[in-house]
Amino acid sequence: LALLGRLRKQQGRLPEALAAWRGAVDVAPGHADWRAGLAMTQQAMGDYQEAGANYERALTLSPGSVDALVGRAEWLEWQGRYQAGLESLRALDPESRQQPGPALVSARLWRRLGDSPRARQILADAIPLSGSYRRAFCFSLGDVCDELGDYAQAWDWYQQGNQLTPATFHPDAQIEASRVIERMATQAPAGDGGTDLLFIVGMPRSGTSLLEQMLAAHPGVCAAGELPAFGELVHGAMSASDARRPALLARLAEDYRRSLPTPETGTRLL
Repeated sequence: LALLGRLRKQQGRLPEALAAWRGAVDVAPGHADWRAGLAMTQQAMGDYQEAGANYERALTLSPGSVDALVGRAEWLEWQGRYQAGLESLRALDPESRQQPGPALVSARLWRRLGDSPRARQILADAIPLSGSYRRAFCFSLGDVCDELGDYAQAWDWYQQGNQLTPATFHPDAQIEASRVIERMATQAPAGDGGTDLLFIVGMPRSGTSLLEQMLAAHPGVCAAGELPAFGELVHGAMSASDARRPALLARLAEDYRRSLPTPETGTRLL
């Protein structure tokens, strides 16, 4: 069940992954790493409250669980709590901190805190020669080198990452996806408005992350970071039949709000 949960999550089949991890936890509720696996899948699906609770349960069962500590650090990152994420990783022993998973999250957190040189060093020291983590390291190193103005090295890392990407572009599938989006635009109901939730929209490398950091410095604004929940919800609506799609679109805003972290009273979520 645990292996199935990992495979389904890697495939992006999150509901199936969630069912597998729940089955694993039901069989062995005292297994910390399996509970951490459940939490990671809940986090990927936008259920932050349950994910946080399961990370804490996993760490109660095994305070040194690498999966739980790294997962919680990433969970904190997604909520904009970067320093707290680093504190979670400091609970690991030095050898574990050098493993690809912890190092990747650590580098991301230091980037979020504005220390790109440190992030670059962490990534360079821990990048694996092969395996599933190398692609993520290549793209992260590309981002860091780009921020530091080392554009030639950034381009090289991006090329390496793309070469490790197991994907083929299908023009016909892209055209059909565009047609589905056009149909969705006519099927989506009007929103209810509101002023408590703000979106930043822009092309890559256009300054959206910098704008988020600037606005989040105001005490009345809470940054949620780049959350995958909205894309997953839209993908689910796109995959549905034309008959089922209007009902899914009608629930989209409610489901998205439910996936968000809860800001302090009087604070706008960004």
